[in-house]
Amino acid sequence: MIAEDAPRALIGARIEPHVVEIYGDGVREFARDIAPRHAQRVELTGETAFCYCREAAPLLEALQGYSSLRALSRAANLEDVFIKLTGRDIRD
Repeated sequence: MIAEDAPRALIGARIEPHVVEIYGDGVREFARDIAPRHAQRVELTGETAFCYCREAAPLLEALQGYSSLRALSRAANLEDVFIKLTGRDIRD
């Protein structure tokens, strides 16, 4: 066992509250050059950049200049905590 607590407490204590998933042409360059200016942590998995932020708005504003990129902004969840703590995806 790595961590134990109520779900909301684990999320609040272990990970940034906002996740912006970015994908599209040029995502690798954006993840390397722009996203770190606005996100506390950036992870590239396949063709998607997962940007973990305290505040998502600055990153979403920076994305407006990149028409080839699409984004999904969401709240962090237990799967994000799991991946941060174990360094791997949930698998069947």
